Amino acid sequence: MVLPDAVAAGMPRLSSYADVDSALRSPLMLQVEHPRAAGLATGVRVDFPLAGSLQSLDGASHLLRRRAYAPLFRRAELALAEADYLVPALRRSLAGIRRSDTRGVPVPADLIPLMRSAALAVTVAMIGIDGADDPEGEAELLEISERLAEGGGVYWLNENHQRVITATVDARTRFMNRFGRPSVERRRHIAQDQAANLPAKRERGDLISVMLATGGVDLADELQLVNELTFFVVASFNTPTKLVPHVVVELDRWVLDHPAERGRLQDPTFVHMAAQEALRLHVAAPILLRRAADTVTLRSGRTVAAGTVVALDLGAANRDEAVFGEKTEEFRPGRTHAPNIPAYGLAFGSGQHKCIGWPLTIAPDAPIDDASPAGMMVRFILEFAAAGMRLDPTNPPRIRTDTVRDEFATCPVLFDSLDGRSGTDGR
Repeated sequence: MVLPDAVAAGMPRLSSYADVDSALRSPLMLQVEHPRAAGLATGVRVDFPLAGSLQSLDGASHLLRRRAYAPLFRRAELALAEADYLVPALRRSLAGIRRSDTRGVPVPADLIPLMRSAALAVTVAMIGIDGADDPEGEAELLEISERLAEGGGVYWLNENHQRVITATVDARTRFMNRFGRPSVERRRHIAQDQAANLPAKRERGDLISVMLATGGVDLADELQLVNELTFFVVASFNTPTKLVPHVVVELDRWVLDHPAERGRLQDPTFVHMAAQEALRLHVAAPILLRRAADTVTLRSGRTVAAGTVVALDLGAANRDEAVFGEKTEEFRPGRTHAPNIPAYGLAFGSGQHKCIGWPLTIAPDAPIDDASPAGMMVRFILEFAAAGMRLDPTNPPRIRTDTVRDEFATCPVLFDSLDGRSGTDGR
C-alpha cells in the first residue's frame, strides 16, 4: 500500500513496524498537527487536532488525564456498555427494518446507517450526554455527530475543506447548546448535591462526571471543553462504524474460499480474530505525525534529528513481513505474528498515546460468554451473523472517493433471518 504523497507532504517516512512502534513509544516524539490542517482554524478557531483535548496532549498533563479516564474503560464498564446500550439499540435498529409481510424473504439494508444509531447509544452513555433519549433528540445528535466526524478527519478529504469546516463549527455550536452545556450543568448540580450530602440519583460513570471530579479539563475554557467532548464523540461514534464494513467484506471473501466454515461467523473467538486481522489491514488514519523534541535513535538504529517532523506509515508497518509473516496483504484470521505484538498491529497506535478507547472497539481477549465484553466491532458482527447477514450480490459496497482514508461510503447487505431475532429491546 502506497501512502499518498498528498498526505505525506514530502516528509521523511517511517514504515517498518520496529521504527514506527519505537517512534510512538518515545517520549521525545511529540504529537503535531498535520500541515493540511494549518490555516484551517483561521477565523473559526477549529484548532485541529483538537487543541487541549486528550489526543493533543503530551507529558504530565496527558498522563494525568488518561489515568482519570481509565476507569471508564475497565472490563466491567465495557461489558455493561455492550449489554445495556449497544445490543438493545442494535436490535431495535434491526427490528425497524423487519417487514411483517416478508417472512422468509431477504431484507435489504445499508450497514453504515444501521450501525450509527447503535454506536450513538454507547457514545451517549460513555460521555454522559443528556437529551438524546427521545427520537427527536437522537436524530439531532446523530446528524451533529456525523458532521463532527467529517470535521475530525477534514485533512484527509479531497473536497473543499472550508465547506466541511464551516459545517463542523456549526455542528459544534449546536452540540454544545443542545447537549454539551446542559449535560455538564446537570452533572455539576449532582456533584454539588453529593458534596452537600443531599440525596442524588446514582449515575453511571461517564466522561463528564470524571471531568468535573478530577479537574483535568478547564471547564471555564470553552474551547478546551468543546474539543474534549467533540474528540470523544468522534472517536466512540465514528471508529467502529468505519471499520466494521471492512470486516464484513473480508469475511465475505473468506467464506467464498471456506464455504464449509460459514458457521464460524457466529463463533466469538473466530470473529474476534477476524476483526483484529481486518484492523491490521485497514487502519483508520493513513499516517500519524511526530516531531522530534531532541535527536531520537529508533530501535533499528535510525536517527531522527531534533525538530524533524516524520510521517509514521501505519499501513506499511502493519504489513511488515518481519512481524506478520508472508503475504501480509492477505486476510488470514489467526495468522501467526511476532511475540508481544497485538494481532491488530498498530491500528490503535502504541505507547503512551495508544487510543484509550481501543478496548471499547475490540476487547483485549475473545469473549468467553455472553456476559464478557467483546468490543463494539465483534458484537456488531455477531449480531449481524445471527440475523443471517450477507453482502447484497446485486449491490456491492462502494468505497469513498472523496478521502484518502480507507473507508466505505455504503455497505449494502441482505438479512435472511431477521425474524429469528428475539424481541426488539435486546433482552
